[in-house]
Amino acid sequence: MPYSVNVQKEMTKSVLSLLSIEHPTTRQYEIISTILSTHRTSELYANSILSRRQRACLYWTAKGMTAQQIAILLNLQESTIISFKREVMKKLNCKRISQAVHLGLARREPQSHHEAQNDEL
Repeated sequence: MPYSVNVQKEMTKSVLSLLSIEHPTTRQYEIISTILSTHRTSELYANSILSRRQRACLYWTAKGMTAQQIAILLNLQESTIISFKREVMKKLNCKRISQAVHLGLARREPQSHHEAQNDEL
């Protein structure tokens, strides 16, 4: 499964709302859920709920960097990086940061580490 059941439900509700479908039939719900079950859609959803700093942190974690190394790169405290990782796991309903990385949410490098530095908390 490319993402958690809670994320899928939230995504489905968002699409139904965008389509102004207040009381979806079972078939409508199934169709939307099937469409949203693609890996690419889950990546787009995650990118929409994570800040640029959180995405950068996730990217560099996927590349094997430690919290200390990421902190140096982004000119932040190590405790801030650890906090970002906790928030990413919470937002994506993951128990481990490796689950978020496994989802493929960190495949793209941030445009620059300066972009991540300038993002507001």
